[in-house]
Amino acid sequence: MCSSDLELDAAAVDEILQRSTDEAEREAVWRAARGVGAVVAADLRELARLRNEGARALGHRDHYAMALALDELDEDRLYAMFDELEAALAPAWAAERAAIEAERRAALGVDGPFQPWHMIDLFGQEAPSVGADPLDGAIGAVDALGAASAYFADLGHDVAGVVARSDLHPRPGKDQHAFMMHVDRAGDVRTLMNLTPTVRWLETTLHELGHAIYELALDPDLPWLLRQPAHILTTEAIAMLHGRRGRDAAFLEGYAGVPAALAQDPVNAATQRRALLILAQWVQVMTRFERAFYADPDGDLDAIWWDLVERHQGIPRPAEPLADAWASKIHLGVAPCYYHNYLLGEILASQIDAWTSSGPEVAERLLRPGASVRWDRLVEQATGAPLGIAAFVADASG
Repeated sequence: MCSSDLELDAAAVDEILQRSTDEAEREAVWRAARGVGAVVAADLRELARLRNEGARALGHRDHYAMALALDELDEDRLYAMFDELEAALAPAWAAERAAIEAERRAALGVDGPFQPWHMIDLFGQEAPSVGADPLDGAIGAVDALGAASAYFADLGHDVAGVVARSDLHPRPGKDQHAFMMHVDRAGDVRTLMNLTPTVRWLETTLHELGHAIYELALDPDLPWLLRQPAHILTTEAIAMLHGRRGRDAAFLEGYAGVPAALAQDPVNAATQRRALLILAQWVQVMTRFERAFYADPDGDLDAIWWDLVERHQGIPRPAEPLADAWASKIHLGVAPCYYHNYLLGEILASQIDAWTSSGPEVAERLLRPGASVRWDRLVEQATGAPLGIAAFVADASG
């Protein structure tokens, strides 16, 4: 059992929720980590009011509507696509959700009500492996940076400079997440990561370096304002496309040095499909919650949050829910109205994967033009079709 006064960082919380079979420990850690929301909720509500005030002064309904408009996204079209996706994935998700709960109950010995802390992360947004993870025994020997660098080199992208400039390893007091930044739009690309020998961080390494190669592939002759990705969703698509290779047999065997039997284990592909299904549900929660949050920052946000979690993720609210647990999601404060881009990025990643081998032609047709072409026209020009859900549904449904 965790001591009540023990300070845990995000990695330690993740480790407990992934590995511990102690019910009391799991609940205590989940409640402590999600309980951060009560500390910041009032400030987040006030921030939303201030954001709305600014947006309405500029003629927008609220901050959410302004953010979508400035992001070149039509709100009605976005929600029509997400409604369509929810319906298309409903059969596959119902079966997968039932399988996840059965597996988690068996792993933890749970025969009572299923609870949020029975999942493997704080928000139910990570995919439990479909059965015993074949990579568990091999991942400790994988050089994530070396494997990713060799992989990108074979695609025509030299990331050695990015790696050399980056802050890659955990240390006390460091930001515990991961991101990429292009400091000068002239090639000074860096990442921040917290590498540990896990599948998650192998995928994250590929993801962040995927963002980096987009920046490095931009036409250097573009004007400074256009020397950036066409859209958040296009850079997320490239990052996610490459992040998926962390479960890909060819990458694992050819670049990561994972033994063939483990790399080719069908559990890897099944876990990847599960991850796409889980993401599709989780992004629905975040996207719809943020719209409601800005529509009425003073509303019953606890009820709205858990209604969405139950509807989309199938995770029941606890009998004794925490007040303001929704506010523990860091994106609400520091990356507002962003989450839809993760799902749009995965949708585009599937469309790119269905169109091509993700080699040099992607860099030339999708990355190099930067923001010189509006994102939706660029997607259609590059892939031959407007952004649509068909390829993603096929990938997620198997």
